[in-house]
Amino acid sequence: MISIIVGTHGHFGAELIKTSEMIFGKQDSTLSVSMQGSDSLETTTAKFNQTISQFPKENQVLLLTDLFGGTPFNVCAQIQANDPARFELLSGVNLGMLLEALMGTQGDVHELADHLVDAGKAAINKFEINSDEGDELL
Repeated sequence: MISIIVGTHGHFGAELIKTSEMIFGKQDSTLSVSMQGSDSLETTTAKFNQTISQFPKENQVLLLTDLFGGTPFNVCAQIQANDPARFELLSGVNLGMLLEALMGTQGDVHELADHLVDAGKAAINKFEINSDEGDELL
């Protein structure tokens, strides 16, 4: 079983989880960590460790953060480095990524992380109107 932590600046992660629950229903193995402006590195680390302790120790954990190199990411990088078999870390969390992750919580966290990177790249598209078809779309 894979547990998921969405760690972000402010309440972005909590709101992503709420939005995903509108689509998939209540997610018992998905929690958020909200770093506030007054939080130090130590406070943020304590928040992540407290959240991780809420999951069974046998669960692998997918850590999703908002910004590569931000404090939540840096804290998670240290957590992942200390136990790479249990944790995976991805930055750039968005609703599509979280929904995709929620569909893969029964497999291996490392395979899920690879899948999410591929799915994330495939999900970014630029909409362009072909001038010959433009009138048909409007």
